[in-house]
Amino acid sequence: MKPFLEFPKMLHHPETGVDATARNKAEQTALEAQGFVAPMSDPAAFMDVQAMPYRPGEVAEEWPKWVDGKLVDPRPVPPTWHEYPKALTPPAGGDQVIVQTEAEERTWLERWTGPVADAEGPDAADADAPRFVGRKKAS
Repeated sequence: MKPFLEFPKMLHHPETGVDATARNKAEQTALEAQGFVAPMSDPAAFMDVQAMPYRPGEVAEEWPKWVDGKLVDPRPVPPTWHEYPKALTPPAGGDQVIVQTEAEERTWLERWTGPVADAEGPDAADADAPRFVGRKKAS
């Protein structure tokens, strides 16, 4: 755990918006005489933020996590989890639509945003590349 160090300390001048750094108490006093304001120092709060309760045997959850821009979760899907029925909200707002299948979901998404590229088509190699989905604005 890092020890609490009061300096260096950033001071702010409320009238000019300028910030200054004090490296010790003498510099802080000189800056305060010029109108700079120092933030409150609370060593106890600093220590509380860094402290973590020790819980024997506790293991942090590693998954799900972002890997190369994709949300990855290799854990098995619980048998009680079902993707459908699912509620979809139109991009422009409005009432939600309840869909029962993936095909129905795709139909609504195409209606709202335009055709969605099929990942199993000729561009399957580029399926991971970012792509524009929706209608382009007329220039």
